[in-house]
Amino acid sequence: MTSHTTSKRGAAQSPSKSRRRRIFDEAARQAIVLKCAAAAMKVRPSPTPTYKPLPSLERLQELFEYRPDTGKLINRIARGGLKVGDVAGLKSPDRFGGYVTVYVDCQPYRGHRICFKIHHGRDPDGQIDHINGDRADNRIANLREVTPLQNARNRHAVSGKVPVIGVSICSRSNRYIADIGIGNKIIRLGEFDNLQCAVAARRHAEHVAFDLPGKGRVG
Repeated sequence: MTSHTTSKRGAAQSPSKSRRRRIFDEAARQAIVLKCAAAAMKVRPSPTPTYKPLPSLERLQELFEYRPDTGKLINRIARGGLKVGDVAGLKSPDRFGGYVTVYVDCQPYRGHRICFKIHHGRDPDGQIDHINGDRADNRIANLREVTPLQNARNRHAVSGKVPVIGVSICSRSNRYIADIGIGNKIIRLGEFDNLQCAVAARRHAEHVAFDLPGKGRVG
């Protein structure tokens, strides 16, 4: 009888794991450091993708007007059934990448690389990351040169309910899940009670894994 009572008291004093409040604290911060470090150690260096040279800047400026505030390429001359002033390029279905493809002299090119060259006057050095995760959003403010490892940070798609890369809602617990891509792995950073903690966890992981500015903090 006594043993049974003690057991019930112990259970009352130790709330189940599912009921514990999950926040982004120092323990969560240190756990993320360990997870990211372990994942990074398993990443095998991969060769940097090579891209075919883009057409000359003069040719691109002859064919297109790039509008950096909208990310659109506008035809300067009529060609391929398009009129002067029409938007150039076609977006591929999401299952095929979701990029905008533009044809120049019968050759296909990624639209974001052409936009980058017209704006900066040179070919990109390597990969181009779409900061907000939308591969069809070619506004210059959404494009940046990155390494393959840094580009992997956007691998997790933005959830329709949570417009933050790497944060989603668990339908079972209704908590916020934070994760990050490192190499070919998606690392679960934790499950949190509120969006602020999940975002802070994600930002801290970016800082640890990719040496990006801004450690996660909860004010």
